[in-house]
Amino acid sequence: MKKIIIVAVAALMATQVSAQKGSKFISGAIGLQVNPATSYDGKSDGTSTTRFTLAPSFTYFVADKLAVGGKIGIVSTSYTEYVNGEKADPQPEGSFDFLLAPYVRYNLLEVGPLKLFAQGGIDLAFGDYTTIGVSVKPGVQYQANDRLSLDLTLVNLLEFTNVSNSDRKSSETNFNLFVNNVSAGQWYPQISFNFHF
Repeated sequence: MKKIIIVAVAALMATQVSAQKGSKFISGAIGLQVNPATSYDGKSDGTSTTRFTLAPSFTYFVADKLAVGGKIGIVSTSYTEYVNGEKADPQPEGSFDFLLAPYVRYNLLEVGPLKLFAQGGIDLAFGDYTTIGVSVKPGVQYQANDRLSLDLTLVNLLEFTNVSNSDRKSSETNFNLFVNNVSAGQWYPQISFNFHF
């Protein structure tokens, strides 16, 4: 029994080393968001949006369980407009934007190789559109070994975004809570692979 307890404590300590002050990791994240057009009686109406994100990031623990970081990447968005179930003509243009997003992460709970964390950040995107956003979201990290881990972040608990297009002189501001995102079918998990050093 003593050996089992010693092994369990050693395993727990080994996974907690990665969340101590001074530790750091880099990540590669790929995200895909699909918002289908609204469907009435089997016919689509409105705009369907598909967004692809590629964003590597760097995270540094400034204190035990508390980290700061940032990601930089690209966002490609395409739109398909539907009217009475038929594709509209002409179709809206897609967009290609550069992303810069500083963030703060706090590990709330650690159980063996699993860590539950909360992450809040500012999302800035520049290109065809200018986007400024603030979001808070939960996530789970699985520590496979001393060097590799996997993050799964879920839908935003809270988000505020402002999107503007200088060419069309248009602007859209959104404020959403977790309940709004889930009830609207906007469930956007994102997976990232982390290398610790």
